[in-house]
Amino acid sequence: MLVVLDTTMLTLFLKPDVVPPNDPATGQPVRRAAERVQHLMERLTEEKATILIPSTVWAEFLVVADDTAQEYLAAVKDRANFRIASFDQISAVEAALDQRRARHAGNRHADLSGSRQCLKADRQIVAIAKTNNADVVYTADHDIVKIGGTMGVPVKALWDLEAPESKTPLLDETV
Repeated sequence: MLVVLDTTMLTLFLKPDVVPPNDPATGQPVRRAAERVQHLMERLTEEKATILIPSTVWAEFLVVADDTAQEYLAAVKDRANFRIASFDQISAVEAALDQRRARHAGNRHADLSGSRQCLKADRQIVAIAKTNNADVVYTADHDIVKIGGTMGVPVKALWDLEAPESKTPLLDETV
């Protein structure tokens, strides 16, 4: 199995203390977001899945990593199941085709909330997933969910991931 992580999913895995994104159903931060990602990563490791990190995602993460970027680079490089994938010529064609389809349909930005530059990065991520024949893209970005649909790439959102069984269910009700 080959899966792709977007920037938020990678960040929640490597830096679980970051503020989680909002769940579109509630407008509140996704409950137990880092735990959901950790649970997913444990499952993917058990399944011996390859985890593809698009170069676009890696660049965005390194900005968040700041002074610890070298440590994260070494950590990812040492994991056999992680692979960084470039935005290459074929991926560029796929991203351009999707953007052109949207433009010709008159809805280049319809139903998408990101800035023009963010949407380009989102299309790059999905194009890399498509050209590498990824089985699924895991994301916390509404726009990637929609772009995945237009490009025929399966996408699973953070807020739809199963949370691991809680060790403190009574406390969870009060949070």
